[in-house]
Amino acid sequence: MSKNNYSKNLVKNTFILSLNKLIAPLISFLLLPIYTNNISTSEYGITDIIQTYVTLLVPILLLRLDVGMFRFIIERREDKKAISEIVTNTIAIVTPIIALASIILTIASIFNILPFQIATVFYFLNVMANNIIGPLTRGLGKNTLFSIGAIAEIFSNLIFSTIFVLILKMGGLGLMLSWSLSTLINNIICMAGIKSEFSFNRNLLNKSLRKELIKLSAPIIADGVSFWVINTSDRTIITLILGASANGIYAIANKFSNLIGSATSIFWLSWNEQASVAIKDDNYSAFVSKVFNSYFKIVTSIAMIVIAIIPFLFRITINPDYGKAISYIPFLIIGLFLNSIATFYGPIYLAHKKSKEVATSTTIAAIINLLVDLALVWFIGIWAAVISTIIAYLFILAYRVIDVRKIIKIEYHTREIISSIIPLIICIILYYISNPFIIFLNITLSAIVASVLNKDIISKLVHSIKIRLIKPKNSC
Repeated sequence: MSKNNYSKNLVKNTFILSLNKLIAPLISFLLLPIYTNNISTSEYGITDIIQTYVTLLVPILLLRLDVGMFRFIIERREDKKAISEIVTNTIAIVTPIIALASIILTIASIFNILPFQIATVFYFLNVMANNIIGPLTRGLGKNTLFSIGAIAEIFSNLIFSTIFVLILKMGGLGLMLSWSLSTLINNIICMAGIKSEFSFNRNLLNKSLRKELIKLSAPIIADGVSFWVINTSDRTIITLILGASANGIYAIANKFSNLIGSATSIFWLSWNEQASVAIKDDNYSAFVSKVFNSYFKIVTSIAMIVIAIIPFLFRITINPDYGKAISYIPFLIIGLFLNSIATFYGPIYLAHKKSKEVATSTTIAAIINLLVDLALVWFIGIWAAVISTIIAYLFILAYRVIDVRKIIKIEYHTREIISSIIPLIICIILYYISNPFIIFLNITLSAIVASVLNKDIISKLVHSIKIRLIKPKNSC
């Protein structure tokens, strides 16, 4: 397959996978007034801690087999028996883990150790299932089904949150139930769509395959633990030292900064597939270089636009009790911007089955994050979490830029990179000038700069749309 075909597939898959990621921020903003007006900062901080621990611990408990299973299935998509073998052996590994986790969590809920008890257990189990079902769906090439399930989850969360939090006034418990039920709906939709693609068969149990799966996946556990430390240690330290209310404010700041994470994760899901599919091509280095330079401009543009519009969005959606969060958002976005660039290299490592290398940078970064956070939190409060996050992600990016040269040569367009970063810095400066005219100016300038930086991509997209619109007329 040519480089252009790989690019077309990347664009196509990115578009399909973008549907739910574009809707998610819109629904998230519809939910923010419901959350901030009906859940206290303390209770919201507790639910944020639960969600953070669950979403980061689950992949670790599952030995990151979601990654190994996905990578193996991509290579054998056309072979139903091979897929069944991979799925059967993956389930054989994770079933006892899920069973043990269920027993421990149930006991913890009986003795009132867990906040929100059964709702937390229910959410945990649904997320565990989703971490297998989601990658399996994408591995089979069912990206449209994956997006449908995710969109159903988003709208279900809106409906359930309205019922449990707004109408029934169940607070944090209602929020936990909303997350649990909406994730369950996603799981059911995806399983219904892929159940005919494979079968569970005891005769397909293969010890050597299980070893291969674990060999590829297990090293990424360190990567997961490290990201867990980077993300969760901040919230844990804030909660223990500054209190749950402070974490509630930090959680709201992250809700806004996560807009860039939601946008760039659209690309990452597709890139994770294409980086492995295209690896055998002679033009692989050229393909990766082209994708990186385009991706960098897109991520920078997203960061600028998000930073520019937040002062407007924040004032119309957030309860004044959470007002302090607005000052932390731009720098949290910078942290996620750095992380978005750093994660570009992850699929390249995995495509070459060098999963150990993925974990090295994040392990060191996690230690740096924890030390900086603990050293500064006593003096500058929540800002310690912000600064430690930026430093950690900057280290990961620098490490991977240097280390990836061992396996692939990427041509960086330095001039374009610099011309992208300068407007981003200006955008941040304008953000802190609290004036309606400056807010409007910042949004306008960010949109113009983003259009100029991505003019080639926009031009190709417009041309592609025109062709699709003209074709039916010519065929009549």
